[in-house]
Amino acid sequence: MTSPTREASRKPGTHRENVLTVRVAGQPIIVAGLSRRLFEHLSAILRPFREPLSPVEDVLCFFVRRGMSQRGERQWTITRDDGTWVGAYSDPQVLLTQLEWHVIAAGLSASTRHAVFHAAALARDDATLMLIGASGAGKSTLTLGLLQRGWQPFGDDVLLVEAETLALASFPRCFRAEGAVTRQLAASPLVEILRGVTTFARPLAWAPRGLRPTAFACVSRDPAQPALLSSLSQAEMAGMLLEAAIGNQMPRSGVARVAAHMVAGAHGCRRLNNGDLEQSLDLLESLAK
Repeated sequence: MTSPTREASRKPGTHRENVLTVRVAGQPIIVAGLSRRLFEHLSAILRPFREPLSPVEDVLCFFVRRGMSQRGERQWTITRDDGTWVGAYSDPQVLLTQLEWHVIAAGLSASTRHAVFHAAALARDDATLMLIGASGAGKSTLTLGLLQRGWQPFGDDVLLVEAETLALASFPRCFRAEGAVTRQLAASPLVEILRGVTTFARPLAWAPRGLRPTAFACVSRDPAQPALLSSLSQAEMAGMLLEAAIGNQMPRSGVARVAAHMVAGAHGCRRLNNGDLEQSLDLLESLAK
């Protein structure tokens, strides 16, 4: 039987020698058609997920073709193996960012074993802290700040929870070090900044498997107000977790069960206004005790 990587490399107009194979949340995925330089950069970004694939596996494929736009600009086009058009990009850094996201999203959406949440989580000693909040609330910055204080992350943006055991699974996706404070925190011996793609940063150590959340914080950010923890009921927290769920192959009822049982087993649920970084970190550590 012909291997999936060989079949993928036969797409017209692709670079046949640069075929990246990864496994995300159990789903095998191929990216074919990258130039050598882009292949090396994407390989570095997705390094924890890289894995040889079996010829008999049902893989998802992304194809990249370089061409020219109607305005005569250099352009890369991404398509799926079923012909679905994903996007066209003229900036190689934007291309890499989009490819990373589409590969991660494709793996997560195909997952059946995990409930998936737009959240961050960290562990230290007997405490496991889970943070939810909208994009821009500061989850990544808070995660990097807690990392400097001896916490180990499960992830800063995507969190996988085993449906049967409610255990958190580390998801070693790169952090996006885009804001000034986040970039400063990422410039640490505990974090690897990727060469050539400096907005991507990856912690060197991750939290161990098998832990359940012991405390939850719903993070928002109003810099005009002080850092503050306020009360949140378990029912409210479970509802917010369900809203933060990322859709995949698990039924919605199963995700709701995971959210409710996780919160029921925790000792603290709070809202956090992330008004000041150091004060917010102090408050999160007090919540986690």
